[in-house]
Amino acid sequence: MHFARCVRLLAVSAVCLGPPDTGAAEAMAPPPGLAAGKAVYDQHCAACHGDTGEGNGPAAVWLYPKPRNFSAGLYKIQSTPAGALPSDEDLYRSITRGLGGSSMPAFDYLPEADRRAVVPYVKYLTAVLTPDGRRLNRFEAAQAAGAQAAPITVPRTSADLRLHHARP
Repeated sequence: MHFARCVRLLAVSAVCLGPPDTGAAEAMAPPPGLAAGKAVYDQHCAACHGDTGEGNGPAAVWLYPKPRNFSAGLYKIQSTPAGALPSDEDLYRSITRGLGGSSMPAFDYLPEADRRAVVPYVKYLTAVLTPDGRRLNRFEAAQAAGAQAAPITVPRTSADLRLHHARP
């Protein structure tokens, strides 16, 4: 009796709810130009960062600190001012060198082309769905608003430091 009631409830629910909404999945489908980066990400990054880059991959439960949630748009190691999105080179260096003090390993053993290909895919994952279901990529929004920050120039030598602090 209980089983029959559950089956009826499921059937009624299916009729009332209709087919599953695939709009969110379609909104998150990457453009074809990112296929190489997605392949590298799926093989080397998704176990920790998750399929959608939210830092919730199957290995994340064993890691401290937790893997970066790319959709949040917050990055720790960057040459740009605090609160700004990182440059492509910042992301490439983090992938290549890893992040000391974290579980993020260096991927310097991967070919350079693979490491460079995953950068635009990580940028693609730095997105959220708006309340109306549109996908908002933080990098694209910053570029459209002209708000992409340039890396901060750091003096390299004492001569550079003197020039940097010279007064007219």
